[in-house]
Amino acid sequence: MNDGKAFIDFFVLLYNAGIHLASQFNDHIPAYSAITINR
Repeated sequence: MNDGKAFIDFFVLLYNAGIHLASQFNDHIPAYSAITINR
C-alpha cells in the first residue's frame, strides 16, 4: 500500500512541476496558454 501512496505523491509532484513549467511557457508563448485554458 505504501508503494501506491509513493506513486501518487510522485505523480502529484510531476503534475505540480508540469503546472509550473506551463506557467513559465505561458509568459513566452501566448498560444500555449490559450491551449491550456481550453483543456
